Amino acid sequence: MNKKFTEAASEYKKALEVTATSNRALLGLAWTEIQSKNYTGAIEAFKKACKLNSKNEVEIRKAFKYLNDEKIAEAPRFIEAVNSCSGS
Repeated sequence: MNKKFTEAASEYKKALEVTATSNRALLGLAWTEIQSKNYTGAIEAFKKACKLNSKNEVEIRKAFKYLNDEKIAEAPRFIEAVNSCSGS
C-alpha cells in the first residue's frame, strides 16, 4: 500500500475516533481504502456514511463507476452496498 494512502487512512480513522459520525472522514476513508485496494474496508465506510445520510449513496455509485471503468472485479459489491443503503 502506498505510504500516503496509509497515512491518510490513519488520519481519517483518528478523526472518526473523535467524531464517529463525521461524514467527511467516512467518505475520505472509503476513497482512501479504494486507492489502497481494500475494497471491503471501503464498502464498510461507505455503508456507515450512508446510514448517516442516505444521500451518500451517490458516493457509492461513483465508486462503482470508477471500479467498473477500471475493470476491478469487486465493482459489483459496491452496487450491493447501494441496494443496502437505499433499502432496495
